[in-house]
Amino acid sequence: MPVFGAAAASVVPTITPVTFVGSTSPVALTINSGTANFFDVVITKSAGTDAVTVQSTASPKQPVVAERQFLMVQGTVTVTAGQTLTVINTHFSEKDDQDQIRNTQASAILSTWNNAEATIIMGDFNALPDSQAITLMLEAGLVDISREIGHQPTYTYYSANPDHQIDYIFVTPDLGYSDFVIPSTTASDHLPLAVTIEFP
Repeated sequence: MPVFGAAAASVVPTITPVTFVGSTSPVALTINSGTANFFDVVITKSAGTDAVTVQSTASPKQPVVAERQFLMVQGTVTVTAGQTLTVINTHFSEKDDQDQIRNTQASAILSTWNNAEATIIMGDFNALPDSQAITLMLEAGLVDISREIGHQPTYTYYSANPDHQIDYIFVTPDLGYSDFVIPSTTASDHLPLAVTIEFP
């Protein structure tokens, strides 16, 4: 049973092309095959604006500019022959009055996922655990790992003094999971989430 996570440093997956989705149309970013480094995609926020630049460090470089409010990066990781893991990372709109927008973004994520097995959907959802956006994810059959095995409370924001959760790791029910932690660090304004994922 292959394990994907901190406990599986010897596993070297390959990654197929990744899709970046902004507020408009998707743009394909080619990621170097044979590496597990998702940081081949660099997302940079422009100072004083809501624009970001998303750029692949692979050659040729393909810069993309889109609104910051909704980001989605999707890739497929091949762990062993015949076993692939789909990974979707996202950032939802961040304003307090944008609940309906986040609901739409959750629907877009779910449409992209399309009930595929062996999938992880994770990121900054900017939504509380009882929000409609998170409810949509759960009603679609995804498992919120922090809700299942996290030591409550699973607060992730603000990192220096966290008092609510807006970051999540969702998985499909066919995947196993263990060793969920929320490390304490102020390296970001959000606390990180980490988990070990196991294939059936």
